[in-house]
Amino acid sequence: MNTTASKTYNFKRRSFSSGPQLLGLIFIGAGLMSLLSPFVLNDPDSFMKSMVVGGVAVAIGVLGVSAYSGTLLDVDGRKVKNYSAILGYKFGRWEPLPPISKIAVLPAHYKSSHTPNGISPTWSVTVTAYKVVLCAANTAASPSFAFTKKEHAIAEATTMAASLKVPCDVRIAEKVNTI
Repeated sequence: MNTTASKTYNFKRRSFSSGPQLLGLIFIGAGLMSLLSPFVLNDPDSFMKSMVVGGVAVAIGVLGVSAYSGTLLDVDGRKVKNYSAILGYKFGRWEPLPPISKIAVLPAHYKSSHTPNGISPTWSVTVTAYKVVLCAANTAASPSFAFTKKEHAIAEATTMAASLKVPCDVRIAEKVNTI
């Protein structure tokens, strides 16, 4: 989570091991191989074709790597924005932040499964994420942020609680939520 001087938190949800980021990395790798192939194969006839195919693959890969979603939290302006980003531009609408009564850190356990594809074995594992929840009174929808490391979740929750001037409730061992 990134912080600026105006107390804006930017929580990015992306993973280079799956989704469009992984596909983008694959496209970039394939594009670079295509761009380098005329020099390795010594085939002057395929030079232009390799440059076009490689350039398009790298461009598509950059789009994939730069695509992600996230949440912006403007503490001073008391507003929140869920967004989708591509090439650094964030698409989304600012919504008013409901009055926050406290910030809670809760463990959330879920099963992650590897989808069988006929080649790789099928397996599943229980994963624990740590959710930082901005608890708002009289509303069902409260902003929340999931972290993989307990210490990181507690540190971010403590920082946000100090910025919002609300108590921070850490219940790591007491409550289990299912995502």
